[in-house]
Amino acid sequence: MNQARRQAYLILIESLLTCPSEEKTAILQANLELLDDEFAEYLREWATETLPNLDASQAYSFASNIYNINYIIGDFPLGSRASNLEIAIACDDIVLMVWTKDIYPEKWAQIQNSRAIDYTNRIKGDRGDNLEKAIGFY
Repeated sequence: MNQARRQAYLILIESLLTCPSEEKTAILQANLELLDDEFAEYLREWATETLPNLDASQAYSFASNIYNINYIIGDFPLGSRASNLEIAIACDDIVLMVWTKDIYPEKWAQIQNSRAIDYTNRIKGDRGDNLEKAIGFY
C-alpha cells in the first residue's frame, strides 16, 4: 500500500472518529473507493499503534466510536459487501482491545454478538469455518 493511500485511509479514519454519528454514512458514501480490504488492514494497524497512547477514558470513547462505525459499515448498502464485512470484523477486533470481558462484560458480550453476525454474513473465507466461528461467538 503506497503512502498516498495510507494518508487517505488516515484522513477517513479521523473524519469518521470526529464527526457526529449522523454524518458517518455520508462520509462513507463520499469515500467508497477507500472501503476495501486494505482499509480493514490499515484500521487494525492504526488502532494497534494508537490505543497504547490513550488513557482509559479516551480508549473507552475510541472503542465506542469504532463500535458505531462497525454498526454502520456492517449494514452499509454501497461498495463491496465483502470488504464492508471485513471492515466490520476489523472494528470488532479493535473494540475488543478495550472492551475486555473482565472490565466491560456487557460491552464484551455486545461485541461477541456483533462478531457472530459479521462472521455469519462473511463472504470471504470458508463458509463452514465462518459459521463455526460465528457459533463460538454466540
